[in-house]
Amino acid sequence: MSLEKLREEVDEIDKKVLELLSKRKKVVEQIGKIKQEKHLVINDKNREDELIKNVIKKGQTLGLEGKYLRKLYKEIIKYSKKVQKK
Repeated sequence: MSLEKLREEVDEIDKKVLELLSKRKKVVEQIGKIKQEKHLVINDKNREDELIKNVIKKGQTLGLEGKYLRKLYKEIIKYSKKVQKK
């Protein structure tokens, strides 16, 4: 396969990743509304730790590095908390 074709494939994958992140954001917005209605705090350290642990475990079975996934999901969680505060 040519470099150009491989790059096109990566572009398609990136498009799907962005679509999934957008979908995740919409769900997180709903979570934020429920938390506000129930007067719950945005930060849930136990949930964050559980999520990261599960992501790393699943990611490693797919050949991804745990260190990379931890950094990535810390950023995703940070953004999710920002979205929930709106």
